[in-house]
Amino acid sequence: LLAVYICAAALGVVDGVGETALVAVTPELVRADQLAAAGALTAITTQLATMLGPSAAGLIAAGPGVVVCYAATCAATVAQVVLMLGLPRLPAAAGQEADRPLRALAKAWRFARRHRVIAGLLLVELCGGLLALPYAVFPAMGERVLAGDARTVGLLYSAPAVGAFLGALFSGWAGRIRRPGWALIAAGLLWGAAMAGFGASRNLAAALVLLGLAGMAMVTAEILQRALLQRHAPSALLGRVSSFWLVLATAGPAAGGALA
Repeated sequence: LLAVYICAAALGVVDGVGETALVAVTPELVRADQLAAAGALTAITTQLATMLGPSAAGLIAAGPGVVVCYAATCAATVAQVVLMLGLPRLPAAAGQEADRPLRALAKAWRFARRHRVIAGLLLVELCGGLLALPYAVFPAMGERVLAGDARTVGLLYSAPAVGAFLGALFSGWAGRIRRPGWALIAAGLLWGAAMAGFGASRNLAAALVLLGLAGMAMVTAEILQRALLQRHAPSALLGRVSSFWLVLATAGPAAGGALA
């Protein structure tokens, strides 16, 4: 069991570094008008994996066994690294300074705190994670309120991912709108309203539809946030600024679960 905990912690560290690098490197690979589309592609692959990954892992673990499941994961990771080697070598951002890590983070934090758009994006992410992702109450909601069983709870967990996948799949409009801030506000309002409706629902079908709408609004907000962050943060600070956003995206739902 200790080995599982250690590997999970190491995976979390690697994932945090990789996600930060992914956000920072995207503007160097695509044009500014393609940032929303790149974010949509990232969201599509993420939600597809969220829907299919657990089911595939369960089938493999129940059939050939857990060892084969982890071996397949290892092989997929190696393939990912090989594909990443095909990316072009990217030069350091112009004006990149060699600050000490803590000093560099402090400089990025001062920028993020004073920039109205960046500060707003961080606040949106914090509020969404704390208040609009109550996954911790899904078991009680499914079994006690909706009078279901473990399968009902599984459907509740899957519904937001399905909505998010569909939302990302048809999000081509996000790169063409002139006022992404207003679209982000609308997505946030829909997200909150759908979650509030889910909390008040007493019917499984209605609950699943509302969770799907919440997932659709959530991924739309994520795509818009990612594009706005990459557009407004300078290249020299983008990696550090995006790390603040990703910390909130990771820690917010965990704290929100405890709050719920």
